[in-house]
Amino acid sequence: MTPVRIPGELRGFIAEHRDVQAVIQRIGQDTWDLLLIDGEGEWTRAVLDSKEAAESIARELDLPAQDSWDGGDLARRMNRHDDWADPHGRRRAI
Repeated sequence: MTPVRIPGELRGFIAEHRDVQAVIQRIGQDTWDLLLIDGEGEWTRAVLDSKEAAESIARELDLPAQDSWDGGDLARRMNRHDDWADPHGRRRAI
């Protein structure tokens, strides 16, 4: 397998946040999301060409990764802050 380049934004996120976990999900026919979510619910993402690439990056960054939102902990983290409802919240384009 060809080594996967890890986006600098992901490395920076891990350096600046604690208790980071990953979720890998399909978002298109040939694209996958690697979402990194910290203990406070802040998150970032990378769009990749394959599930294997997402898994490889999670392994390289030594992050626990899951293939689904089952269990609810990560979903609860992300939903802790409703930035769209808060007039001072950070809005991110997806």
